[in-house]
Parts: sequence; structure tokens; C-alpha cells
Amino acid sequence: MGCFYLIKKVCVLAIVMIFGLLCVVSAENSYHLAGFEGDSDNRQWSSGLFFTRWSELFDLELTLTQYSNYADWQKEIGRYLTGAELPDALIKAELSAADTLALYEKGIIIDLKPLIHEYMPNLFALLTEFPQWEHAITLPNGAIAALPGLTDITTNNAMWINQKWLDVLRLEVPTDRESFERVLTAFKSMDPNRNGKQDEIPFGFLGVWDLKFLAHAFGLIANDYNLFVDVDGVVRHIAYQPEFRNFVLWLTDLYAKGLLDPGGFVSSDTIRQMSDANAPLVYGMFLSSSPVNIMPQQDTSGYEVLMPFVFNQQQTYRELTGNVARGAFAITSACQNPKKLLSAIDYFYCDAGAMLAQAGVENVEYSVNEEGLWMWITDDTNDIASVIKRATIADGGAFPYYQSAQSMLRFADESVQKQIQQLYDLSNVCVMPYPLVVLNNETQNTADTLQLKLGAIFETYIGRCVLGQITLDDASWNGFLSDLDHNSIQELIDIFQTVLDNQTGSALHE
Repeated sequence: MGCFYLIKKVCVLAIVMIFGLLCVVSAENSYHLAGFEGDSDNRQWSSGLFFTRWSELFDLELTLTQYSNYADWQKEIGRYLTGAELPDALIKAELSAADTLALYEKGIIIDLKPLIHEYMPNLFALLTEFPQWEHAITLPNGAIAALPGLTDITTNNAMWINQKWLDVLRLEVPTDRESFERVLTAFKSMDPNRNGKQDEIPFGFLGVWDLKFLAHAFGLIANDYNLFVDVDGVVRHIAYQPEFRNFVLWLTDLYAKGLLDPGGFVSSDTIRQMSDANAPLVYGMFLSSSPVNIMPQQDTSGYEVLMPFVFNQQQTYRELTGNVARGAFAITSACQNPKKLLSAIDYFYCDAGAMLAQAGVENVEYSVNEEGLWMWITDDTNDIASVIKRATIADGGAFPYYQSAQSMLRFADESVQKQIQQLYDLSNVCVMPYPLVVLNNETQNTADTLQLKLGAIFETYIGRCVLGQITLDDASWNGFLSDLDHNSIQELIDIFQTVLDNQTGSALHE
């Protein structure tokens, strides 16, 4: 009897130990991920293929919480800050620099810097090769609390030109201000869409923000605070540069001649979107991240990226977002095994992982031809949009991965490949006016409060000049600069100069 009891007890203990071990193993592989999927994507994480495939590759057990409304996701982040129960990680997190800093300072997300070298060799190699990317994701205290989406070819507010119209009118691609104006004049007066009407819009834009990209024709670029760093490392405001006044005068002249969109100060992309595939094209050139924002897909192939104009024998253009999309992924203090999760995330910082994120599985969602170019596999009931929705994750918000130029240029569609190549060529002459940095909350709030007033003064004056409501003479120009001075523009400049001066070396390689 005693022997039987002993054997039974040992067996029970063994079962308990095995069950406990299974629970530990399960806990180490189990992760709750929460994040935001773009409102318009209609992608469902729970029913899609991406997370299932990724979890099988790395033996992960995933619980997913998806927010498809940005306001709801922001409320959820607010709940984390007030002590709500945490997931293990935030993915496609859309964390602003301020969000990242606040979550880190509250102990809600952890510092990943000590783990990147050992557990993320792909990302570590990229940050070693491009230390400016590392600077962009490093908090003022030296921590790296959120991982980025990285790309060789940045999304930019490019100039697009109607190459078909150039061919019809036998015009050369403009390369400077003078040839630019000649082409605009021809687009306006020579009926390039051949419909017998003068309905062409030579150059489309949306407000002063868009028009500032044309300042490169005078050798000027600036960020959204209208600041840039000169060759000596000094922060400057674009309004005080001698060429800027000439730039505003030039815009005023173009508008007076009818070469700029008369609705440019009152339109939006949704208003200027051409949805009728049979309607005549009216835009000769425009500023946008892509022609698909303006016109039906079948018409976009006629537009090409217009390279920046030459000024003083140089080309330069504003790099809009940089190669780094910050705040894509973070691990919370609730995560019991961050090392395994980081190793799994690191897969997306190589080409194989990036293809899984942006294209799916070879021979299922896409095929590769003999030349090494890939294309979507579609049929009458399975179009590209449905494939992307069902099998991929990379679009619709920043995802923690690296999209290399090499992988993008392997897309087989010639028109798409051509546009990608043109954007890549553009990126090679783009410059960040001011480096990506993280400001602490107090400094950020001060800068934004100052810019709220200064930005309004800046844009209102320029807009009214271009529209002819103000005569740009010495008196009005000096009054404009005086308004900026009296609204603490020097304080704004000093803030960004101090932040720039306090930048340290590479956090990973100290």
C-alpha cells in the first residue's frame, strides 16, 4: 500500500512538473501584441496570413489586439500611461517622439539598446552603417525605446511632370527656373491635352507648405519649423536668407501669369483627385508623394519625377521624412522574454523578412522570373489589393523593417520600377534641413507653441503676397521680418541650436 502511494505521489509530482515546464515554455513563447492598422486598409490581423506565418517561423504564440481607429489607439496609449494592463509589445505603434519618451520615462516601455547588438544583428549592422539612423531613434537620455521602419528610398513631396505633354509639345525637361517657366507657359497656352480648351493647370500645389519645396530653385530648403542648418552648423530661419525674398517674388510673378493652380490655396488632395477615368488630364506638373493621389492609376504612368533645378551649379532638395519612420515597435515592461521577440523582429531587417512583410510568400502571393524580378500572382477574383490586404503587413503605417532599394527595384512592372528608380535618384540629392532628433516634452511643447504663432505669420504673409493681396516692397518685407522678431523667433532658433549642439555620438557604439 505504502509503495503504491509513493509511486502514485511521484507520478503526480512528475505530471505537475511537466505541466509546469510546459507552462514556462509556453509563457516564454507567448506574446500579446497591440497596435494600430491604418483606418483605410481594411486589414484584419487575426484573419490575415502574416502573423500566422511569422509565428510559425519563430515558434511564437501570439495574441493580437488591433486598433483601426487612430483616436482609439491614442486613447489606449493614454491608458497605458495611467496604469492600464500592458501587452507585451506595441507593433505598428505609430509612436511620436513625445509618446516614446513619455512611455519610457514612466517605465512602460523598455530600453532596447543593450539588447540590439546581441539579439538583432541585422538591425545592428544597419545602424552601424548609417549612424544617423541611430541618432534619429535615440532619446535624449541615450536610450532606444522604440524601433523604426527603415528605407533606402524615402517618400517625398516630389515634383511630377507630364512627360506625354512634353513629347506632344516637343519640349525638353526643365532643369532650372527659366526652363521651368517656359514649360509652364507652353502647358498653359498650347493645349497639350488636345481637347481644344484652355483647361490645363500648368503647376498644381496645396498651400504654402507645398510651394516651399520650390525654394530649392534658389538654393533653399527648410523643415516644417522653416529652419535649416548651414555648413558651419548654425541653425538658420529661411525667411532671413537673401534669396528667400527673391523666391517669394518669383512665386508672385508665376501666379500673376496664371502658371500656378488658381485653387492652390483652397484645395485639398480629396478635392483635386480626378476620379473620372475618361476626363481629360489637366495637370502639367504638381507636387505630391505620388500621382495616384491625383489621378486614376492608368494615367499615372505618363508622369515622371522632375529632378531638382540647378542653382549655382548644384542640385538640392528637401528630404521630407528621412529614411527613418520612428516609433514602429516597442517592448513593454510586461514582457517576460524580450530577447526572443527581438530576435524574431530582427528578421524583418533583412531582405527575406522584408519580402514576407511587404509581398507575402514566394510562389503563393508573388513569383520571381528568370531575371530575378518579382510580380504579384493574381487572377480575376484575386487582385493586388486583396493579396496585400490578406498576406502582407508593411503598408498602412510604419512597420519595423528595412525596405532596401535593391528589393524595391526588383519589382517587375516597368512603369512602377521606373518611378521607384526616379525616386531613388531624387533621394540621392535630398538633404535633411535639420537632423531627426528627439526633444524632451517640455522643449517640444515650447517649440510647438512658438511655431503656432510664427508659422501663421510666415504662411499668411507669403500666401497674401502670391495672391497679390500684399505688394512685396521694402516696407511690407521689413514688417514681415519684424513680426517674426517680435514673436520670439530667436527663441525658436536657440532651442534647435541647443539640441543640435548637445547631440552625442553613436549610442550603440560608445
